[in-house]
Amino acid sequence: MINNFISTFYSYVPFVRSTRPTESTNTQSLFVLFTLPFRFIKNTFSSALSSSTIVTTPLSSIQESTDLTSSLSSVCSLQSTPGYIFDLYIASGDHDECWLNTFAIPTLEKHNISYTKRQSSFDNDQYDVLCDVHVRKQSRILYYLINGHERLSYLLAELAFLIGERKHEIFVYLQSTIDDDCETIIAPCERRDLDRSRKYLEDLARKENIHLSQSREQSWQQVLDFIRQND
Repeated sequence: MINNFISTFYSYVPFVRSTRPTESTNTQSLFVLFTLPFRFIKNTFSSALSSSTIVTTPLSSIQESTDLTSSLSSVCSLQSTPGYIFDLYIASGDHDECWLNTFAIPTLEKHNISYTKRQSSFDNDQYDVLCDVHVRKQSRILYYLINGHERLSYLLAELAFLIGERKHEIFVYLQSTIDDDCETIIAPCERRDLDRSRKYLEDLARKENIHLSQSREQSWQQVLDFIRQND
């Protein structure tokens, strides 16, 4: 009965799967999202029966599993290997991009330190967010830069969640108040709300003993020192 149930669900996979490979991220995303539930159902029931029943996997199922793994690798540009793929995961706003590209990243490349940068932002599609979740798990250190020139509320919420997880080594450069010359934030109530959220994040980081600094250069030096000491 269970085998019939699995076979019935698997019969729908060809209808949601693209017959030709495509470079469209949207199409790849839909393929992954539609086929994952069918693989999950099969793997769950198969593992439950493995202790008492020998389950024969059809050749077509093996091919479908291989295709799915290939799709995930092509979208995220990563392979699932044990251990860490990257030494450093970097998340920042636009204001720190110039410093990262002209100073920080050349330093990493000079010392053969592997790194990856956050792909998604508040206006990116959801699949970029899923890829970011994946690469964070594959990164040894998380480095967040939250300056006083931008809103960066999406980074504040994400960082607070990661601190609460207590699963990562995290370094943070955080300015606890918005700069007075920040032209994108005009309303006084909006500025107060953003400053309050940063204060909450600062208190949380100190409580959880996160590597926290209000100086970008100091936080960067802390990251490099930690990597060298733990190599």
